[in-house]
Amino acid sequence: MPIGLIGEAVSQVFFQKASELNHLTGDLALLVEDVLTRLISIGIFPFALLAIIGEDVFKIIFGTIWSEAGLYMQILSFWIFFQFITSPISTLFSVFEKQNYGMYFNGILFGTRAASLIVGGIIGNVRLTLTLVSVTGSLCYIYICMWLLSKAGVSYINLIYRIAKNGMYIVPILMVIIIAKWSFEINGLELICLSIFCASLYYFVIILTDRELKRVILNIWPLGILK
Repeated sequence: MPIGLIGEAVSQVFFQKASELNHLTGDLALLVEDVLTRLISIGIFPFALLAIIGEDVFKIIFGTIWSEAGLYMQILSFWIFFQFITSPISTLFSVFEKQNYGMYFNGILFGTRAASLIVGGIIGNVRLTLTLVSVTGSLCYIYICMWLLSKAGVSYINLIYRIAKNGMYIVPILMVIIIAKWSFEINGLELICLSIFCASLYYFVIILTDRELKRVILNIWPLGILK
């Protein structure tokens, strides 16, 4: 739900700005690149974290009986991440007046999801079913995202560079959690506490290095509360 709210808010603002910019100059490359990079930097850590410790989180919060649901969350985290970063910029279908392509892509998404459920249902393996849904859904969203980026004229080299720059922060922090889980075998509660600390550290670095995000945060807290 929090991720959905963030995505919806970004989608509305992005659609307005993209429509205005497309009408004025027709050059959306920088706007799309900025929004996508920021969505990735915001969303990648919690989803990567769920992929690593989803089962442990469910065990601690809901009890051991819910550990299987935590495993399902781990499997689906990749699909939900790509959905999160693609959904806001999918408003470009309307901006470019390419709604027919949006319909085609949604048809493909529905078809692959239905096929995954049918195949998994026939085999009778829930984990395999969810893996198929996650993999096919992720691939579809990646393709949609790349198609939209090409239509917006975004440079893949610049985008990869900016994503790799964020990766310099996230990889070492995630490695701490991975090593702690599989090498030191700490218990679930300790792992969650470590993850919260690492998440706080990651977002502190991201806000510190992203001027626009830093400006937004400063406007909201604490001055925004005092108003």
